[in-house]
Amino acid sequence: MRHNRRILALIVVQQIAVEIVVALMIFVQAKPTLITDDCPDPCWKWFKGCLNSLDGTFIDVQVPEHEKGHYRTCKGQVVVDVHCVSNSNIQFIYILSGWEGNSADNCVLQDAIHRSRGLHVPVGNYYLCDNGYINAEVFLTPYKGVWYHLRE
Repeated sequence: MRHNRRILALIVVQQIAVEIVVALMIFVQAKPTLITDDCPDPCWKWFKGCLNSLDGTFIDVQVPEHEKGHYRTCKGQVVVDVHCVSNSNIQFIYILSGWEGNSADNCVLQDAIHRSRGLHVPVGNYYLCDNGYINAEVFLTPYKGVWYHLRE
């Protein structure tokens, strides 16, 4: 009986993740919007070649007690990790969900890149990311050790 509940709980978690992704698929049809030299927005004109941003978020889930350790964050929340890429019109280009809440951003990014229909960054372009991701030619992160949210 306990085994059946575990399977049912995992199916429910997967179902929730699938429902979220399906609901967001309406927006995923968007294409990346390249920031060019003649960008009218003064905040973005310095980011030539940028396709916009990549970041992750947590979605609360309920899992069996013995599975909670995998899904628990450093703050104690039991969550699924969802990573999204958006364009400058705030439309989703790529979504990857279902990773356990304690997964490192960089591990999730590596999975997204290596999937058969995974995240692709055109040559000469890049995405902005937070420090949880690797700083590379196609992923630009802030300087390490600099505190950017001074008023939070």
